[in-house]
Formats: sequence, structure tokens, C-alpha cells
Amino acid sequence: MGRPRLYNTPEETKAAKAASSKRSYQRHRDEINEKRKKKYRKTKKKNTNAESPCSIKSRLGFCVERSESIASRLTKLCQPERASYLDKICATFMREKTMECIESHIGKVDKLQASIRKYEDAVISLSGIGAAYEGIKKVSQDVREVVGDLEEISCAALLGVDEVENMWNARKFSYQEK
Repeated sequence: MGRPRLYNTPEETKAAKAASSKRSYQRHRDEINEKRKKKYRKTKKKNTNAESPCSIKSRLGFCVERSESIASRLTKLCQPERASYLDKICATFMREKTMECIESHIGKVDKLQASIRKYEDAVISLSGIGAAYEGIKKVSQDVREVVGDLEEISCAALLGVDEVENMWNARKFSYQEK
């Protein structure tokens, strides 16, 4: 016949195991701490030695890749095309009569503009004006044009809904003249 159970519930078993672990740790605390310190020192040294400076080409490639990502995000934001995107914003403003719809879109495009400026500056400092910079400059111009068009709509909106409606119907916004 087997020995009688000491613990009948899972909670009692868990509590007994925790107490046993605590007693064991108290007995071997110094050894355990020394092992942990050695392990920490080894991993810390590995991490500092593993860090090597990025090459200029890889950083340049990263910036170009990110600028392409920003271009695709701008295209996705302005789908199907820029003029219809801006027309939708004007129509929403005329319908809802609040600046929030325009300001939210300006905020989205401003984030893209801040990102592309950062990569544009990085490319200039890494390689100067060259092929990589020209590609990023094109994306930067596209983003600036959208921001400019949104700010033009915003300025007209400050004058009122009637002003936006008159300018939109007369096709006087700069994006409509293209």
C-alpha cells in the first residue's frame, strides 16, 4: 500500500512547493547570486561587442526604403487620386461644417512630411545630392503639395463654409487648376 498523501488540493501542493523553493534558495542564495552575476556579465559583454557601426550604404538603403514606404502611404491615403481625395475633404467640410475633418487629414499628412524630412536630411548627410536624394526629393515634393493643398482648403474654411463652396464650385483651389 502507498504512503498517504500529504496534500489533497492543488493549492496545498503549490504552497508546499513554494515553501520548499524558498528554503532551498535561502540555503544556496550566495551560489545562485554568483551564477547570476557571472551570466549577466557575459551577456553584457556580448551585447557591447556585438554592436558594430552600420555602414553608410546600409543606412542609405534604409532611408531610401523608408521614403518608398512613405510614398506608398501617401498614395494609399490619397486614393484613388489626389484631386478626388481633396474634393472629398471639401465636400465633407461643406456637409459637416467643422474644421476637424480638415485638421485630421492635415495631421496625417504632417506626420508623413516629418518622416520624409528626416530621411531627406539623413540622405543629404550620408551621400550628398545624388540619385538617392533625387528619389526622396520627389516624394518630399508630393507630400509638400498635398500639405499645401490641405492648408489652402483650411485657410478658405477659416473664412467660412460659403467661401469653400464658392471656391470649390469656381474651381479656384490650386489642386483643381492642374
